[in-house]
Amino acid sequence: MINLSILRITNLRADDHDKNDELLLTVKVDQQSPKAFRQQLMQDEHWTLNRTFQVQQQASILLRELGDEEGEEDKLMVAFDVNSRHKKGVRERRFKRGNAVYEITYRVDQGIGEPKRAKPGRVAVKGKKTNTGSKTQRVPVDGGDKASKDGRVQVGPTRRKNQSADRNRPADVTDFSNRVTRFRPSVHGMPFRNRFKINFNIKLPFIPKIASNYGLCGGMSLMAADCFKHGNLPKMIAEPPKTGTPMYNHLFKRQLESFGTNGKNLATFFQWWMMLSTMQTQQKTLKELEKVKAKIDSGGTAPLGLVYVDEKSGKLWENHQVLAFDYEEASDRKTYVRIYDPNYPGRDDLFLQCEKENVQTAVKSVDRIATLQVIPNVRTRDVRGFFHTNIKVEAPPGDLVRRDDR
Repeated sequence: MINLSILRITNLRADDHDKNDELLLTVKVDQQSPKAFRQQLMQDEHWTLNRTFQVQQQASILLRELGDEEGEEDKLMVAFDVNSRHKKGVRERRFKRGNAVYEITYRVDQGIGEPKRAKPGRVAVKGKKTNTGSKTQRVPVDGGDKASKDGRVQVGPTRRKNQSADRNRPADVTDFSNRVTRFRPSVHGMPFRNRFKINFNIKLPFIPKIASNYGLCGGMSLMAADCFKHGNLPKMIAEPPKTGTPMYNHLFKRQLESFGTNGKNLATFFQWWMMLSTMQTQQKTLKELEKVKAKIDSGGTAPLGLVYVDEKSGKLWENHQVLAFDYEEASDRKTYVRIYDPNYPGRDDLFLQCEKENVQTAVKSVDRIATLQVIPNVRTRDVRGFFHTNIKVEAPPGDLVRRDDR
């Protein structure tokens, strides 16, 4: 077994005349389903991934440049395999297809159960060396926190200014206090995980079928905001409430309301998922971030729609809703937004890492926000963009809450 880390893809020469390629990377490991990642990349720009895969026999890496116009076929730019006998270390492979030239940097380490562990590699970038070894151990999504030697778990973004941090790897984390609100996910969030057994025949717009296991992330995020605003704490329930119970009915009601009046927010999800490129969602996120900061500065919380995938890399319902309650500006270009994520109950240390970038297109200079969701000691995830759903808070039913007497 080996660990294959796809570190970085560099667009040395773009395929499109505007020097801006829309790329789709797929990685198929052994007999597993392929993993897909999408990114818009300017010429001379790096796409930093730091994605690691455990390979028993062989992994296939494919990079396609997506067609710009309807009906235009995608172009296969890069294709190669890495097997379990691959030489350990860091490699850079350059590929030329037509006018395009791409370079993929990847690392192969010893896998679990092998006698030795390879040292993290270093990758040359225009004469400079950047350490690509991650200091954070990757564990399964549902894994627990990794404590330090003294038993404490470090949480929250760093306060250090002008710190150099790769946006696609977990940031160094330390504890920090709320600047404005006293919201705490472990206090005001739902004590159970966002995983429900749903059995009903209601059809929702754009969603043809509801799976047996489904989430109510929007409803849970809104109820947490409701509890905080009205001085309540949610009723202590260890397991997700069953269909038909008062708690479930209320969360389902708030879930529908999270879609917005006349489905406005659901339409935004659909537009960002199907119609907009990553460059466009990142540009729109720049404006949405200012709305979120203004809402938090006023002492409130801000429900967010997180767009993880587009129509080529995932389903519409694979996107997500969370609640932002605090932020910190680490520099003039980097902002950390603290969030309550219903998928991770009881965790106060989750955040979005938002980094402002400027890229030059063929016609103009463009500002955008590159976003990474960080679950410390578990994983990080690229976010194509986020928007403020702006749903009003309401008083939660009295039989579902208890008073916050702190």
